[in-house]
Amino acid sequence: MTRDLVWECRYKELVEWKRIHGHCEVPQKNGSLGRWVHRQRESKHKNNMSEERTQKLNDLGFVWRQKSSRPTDTWDERFQQLVSYRQVHGDCNVPQSYEDMPGLGRWVNRQRTARAKNELGEERVAKLRGLGFSFNTKNFLWDARFQELVRFKTETGHCDVPYGWSENKELSKWVQKQRYLHTLKNRGAKSNLTDERESKLKSLGFVWNASSTSWDTHYNALCLYKRRHGNCNVPRPYPENPKLSNWVYNHRSEYSRKRRGLKNNLTAEREEKLNAVGFSWVLKQKTNPDVQEHDERDDVTSSPKRGAEWLESDDRTEASDHKRHCAEVRTISSPVPSSCDVPQKARPNLSHDDDQVMVASQLLNLRALF
Repeated sequence: MTRDLVWECRYKELVEWKRIHGHCEVPQKNGSLGRWVHRQRESKHKNNMSEERTQKLNDLGFVWRQKSSRPTDTWDERFQQLVSYRQVHGDCNVPQSYEDMPGLGRWVNRQRTARAKNELGEERVAKLRGLGFSFNTKNFLWDARFQELVRFKTETGHCDVPYGWSENKELSKWVQKQRYLHTLKNRGAKSNLTDERESKLKSLGFVWNASSTSWDTHYNALCLYKRRHGNCNVPRPYPENPKLSNWVYNHRSEYSRKRRGLKNNLTAEREEKLNAVGFSWVLKQKTNPDVQEHDERDDVTSSPKRGAEWLESDDRTEASDHKRHCAEVRTISSPVPSSCDVPQKARPNLSHDDDQVMVASQLLNLRALF
């Protein structure tokens, strides 16, 4: 592709950007288009741009000054950016970190502050309200988090934001708080969760039961793993999601206990859901052809207490087997005492070679017993 064709392609991308955002100020770190816009400013500054390209960009409303030297936007310019934002996102809750329109989030907050101090004229108040703008800070924060949750569900298909989610810790805390407020409300205690907010969360498919949500969160993560890898065999350790790795192993352990008639926490409903995604309850042992199946209960992963019980049981079994084998050895081999059981004086006067042959023969007999 020639340079002219590349330029035209980027220009068309800029036209589309302006159609969506209402301006041509693409952040430099916004991919290839942002870098291209930055290069156009540099070319113009160095007088390396043709008049034709300069005119096309001017007709589009291209801003040649760098952001650092750009004068402060007027109130009406910011308002138009807010109009464009609402057309795309459906609300006026602009995050301060919104990169597509730098500074718009801070401008939105300043309007609320100015309104609280009676420094915002009635005309501007009316224009903002006509756009659905909320001057209530608490309502704004709640609505902003709710919109983040809407976007989370659009991307993942559910509302189960992981606890302590590194990509958006504030949203994770907010979700936990809504569950707590819902619990208080059901107990008749004071709660800030209004009926309207509760209804909005329910309409989104919000799950109030935290324990159920935790299971569903891991289940959804397992489904995502299968789409990527084609199976449910999450390795251990799995640095990308260590909790998912432990969760998978624990479920195999619970299944093993259920199969042996022991107490377990694996419900029929959850077992059915895991079966539906092709979950392997027993892994095949590939390294040893004599071992056909690998039982997860031997991995001692579900709980330290349960692991200790298995280890103690195995130790007792091994000790019992050892005593039984030793008794058999003493009984069967008594006619031919081993060299380590016979006093030195009672040994026959054998040559070194004969002594080695006797020891080798006795070792073979012992191996046959075991």
